[in-house]
Amino acid sequence: KTGGFVKPAHLTVGQWLQEWLTSYVETNCAPRTAASYEGLVRLHIAPELGGLLLSELEARHIQAFFARKKAEGKVSVRTVRYCGSLLRQSLGHAVKMGLIGRNVCEATDPPRPERKTMSSLAPADVGTFLEAARQTPYGAFFACLLHTGLRRGEALGLKWKAVDLDMATLSVVETGYKLNGEYLF
Repeated sequence: KTGGFVKPAHLTVGQWLQEWLTSYVETNCAPRTAASYEGLVRLHIAPELGGLLLSELEARHIQAFFARKKAEGKVSVRTVRYCGSLLRQSLGHAVKMGLIGRNVCEATDPPRPERKTMSSLAPADVGTFLEAARQTPYGAFFACLLHTGLRRGEALGLKWKAVDLDMATLSVVETGYKLNGEYLF
């Protein structure tokens, strides 16, 4: 249709996503990102779109996928948008590999993000919280988070060499996270 040649293939969307995860994601993404992508494919995308032939995937299939996921209410709109982003990346790679002529995700509109009101501790409640936290093994951790604004992973990745007590500074050099029951930095 576009005047370009696409080699015919009987590859399903599910097969392509597995190939993409193995050949591209595992070699170009951090382990945590790869695990996140694998989970989205396994839990959400493959069960709904995996049986379709890659060459027959249309924007309407993806748009209907977005609508079903949002209507189910089992996952957040953010997760649905993340699935759309993953599909866009993987189909873009399929175009580069010559498996499809165009990225049909470019013709879709994922659901709009939900606006949520964030709640936080009132300044008057910080002392009460820290007093309660001191009674736990995590008191120093919570105090560090509250006084520095560090994210959890940044605080978990702190090592003594990144802390200068004389200058009252710390440097975020790496982050820590748990993946498959193992802590990685």
